[in-house]
Amino acid sequence: MSLMGTGTWMLFRMWIETSLYAYHLKRVYRHFPQDRVRVMFYEDLIEDPIDFLKKQFEWLEVDPEFESSTTHTLVGFPSPERPDTLDGDIQKGLPAEVRKKLIPAFEEDIDELQEMTGRDLSRWKQV
Repeated sequence: MSLMGTGTWMLFRMWIETSLYAYHLKRVYRHFPQDRVRVMFYEDLIEDPIDFLKKQFEWLEVDPEFESSTTHTLVGFPSPERPDTLDGDIQKGLPAEVRKKLIPAFEEDIDELQEMTGRDLSRWKQV
């Protein structure tokens, strides 16, 4: 008998498993050498999009000074025209009590990803 009901298993597969980055990165490394894989962090993109793009170009051995006509174009959501959901979900963020319950599910994977990338991800485990 399964300890996890079908609904719980589906929620795990949809929300938790897809966010286990170290787990998925290990799967990629089974097929590609680590020096051929570029791990990028969304936080870096948000912090400095131009530097983020330059670093990607350098890694791809493309002129890092190249600027596309769309380099300064915001695409998708959020945007200046629509900075949040109608309910303000981005501003609200994940409630602390939910985050506190989820951290144990991700903690080991975060530690592994931190080790794999050499990046300090300790704030990912903060409530």
